[in-house]
Amino acid sequence: MLRLNFAKHFIAVICLGVVPILAAGGGLVLLINQHYQSGHQANLKTYRASSEAQLVETVDTVEGVFETIYRDLRMIARLPGVRSLDLGTADSIEFRNGKGLEENTRHTAQEVYSGLATGVA
Repeated sequence: MLRLNFAKHFIAVICLGVVPILAAGGGLVLLINQHYQSGHQANLKTYRASSEAQLVETVDTVEGVFETIYRDLRMIARLPGVRSLDLGTADSIEFRNGKGLEENTRHTAQEVYSGLATGVA
């Protein structure tokens, strides 16, 4: 009879003491997990928004640099002294040193190129 009372008492203690503690612990784990997931999603959304803003800014900067390069190189190519060059007879070494250009054209092209190099750097 004593053993039977002990067994009933042991089962009652487990049911009334341990099970509610485990249930409360499980509920806390679920609440903590839900809080973590919502915080993680909010942080991820904020990070993506800021990354997209940085990407747009970087794309605009790179586009601006390429537009400047294109515009200035096109200006050099459209200079009358450059357009009148006969590349079939020009010595590439002389042309590379700027000796195949008229002085005014060479000076203008050098100024545009210098401005381009300063703007891109």
